[in-house]
Amino acid sequence: MSSPQPAEAVVGLYNELVRLQPSDRAAVGRIVWQLRKLQLAKPSDVDTAIALAQSLALNGEPAEACALAEGLWGRRHLLSVESAYSYANLLMGVGKFDKSVDVARSVQTHFAEEFDKDWRLLASHGAFAAGDMASALRFGTASADDPDANAHTVRLFGDLEALGVLRHIAWHQSVVNAALADRITRFDLIFTAPDGPPEIGLNYHTPATRAERRALTVMIDDAIERETEVRGLPAGLFVPTLVVNVLDHDAQPPYLH
Repeated sequence: MSSPQPAEAVVGLYNELVRLQPSDRAAVGRIVWQLRKLQLAKPSDVDTAIALAQSLALNGEPAEACALAEGLWGRRHLLSVESAYSYANLLMGVGKFDKSVDVARSVQTHFAEEFDKDWRLLASHGAFAAGDMASALRFGTASADDPDANAHTVRLFGDLEALGVLRHIAWHQSVVNAALADRITRFDLIFTAPDGPPEIGLNYHTPATRAERRALTVMIDDAIERETEVRGLPAGLFVPTLVVNVLDHDAQPPYLH
């Protein structure tokens, strides 16, 4: 039996990778090693580089994952829609939210028929994390066949506006993202709607000790409060609507600090 071709091998490894958790260290490490070999054999292949960067992020190596992701930026227009999704997901996971949004916007513009539910969710979450609320609303209401999803997004934005939060999310996220630049390996946005106003958990994962994560959280909270005061806004404006959680790289829901 012949050995798999490089492209087939990359697809197989990537499909295996997305089923793993960060705590599956041996399996993730093996995939990193195999993808490094494939990249050495075919250094110009963008799909191999995306898969390797994703594996490095899952392995808790944000600096190298970020460097690879950034290095692919000039070749993003060569990607298929499927590969572009993987790349946008990678960019969001390592905190390059603006660039993730740019990739999604390009796909929505040029391949509108392929901009499906998965794309809309990825794009809206990335835009929210970037503080680009106009894009988050546009992505979140882009469905032509799911009026409930569109209505949900419109209702959420209406609630955020009524709470006086919506117009301030851009600078809030600018503060958060500056503090966490090149440190994170995964991002999750968790929306809950208890009996009352919406609550949005912005969960940033980083390979750092508990003390380091706590220090980052305190730094972010202090910076937000200072900016809130400078702008003459009410103290605690974002509480409990936006909750920033700096979590361990390995953490899985339900999240524990």
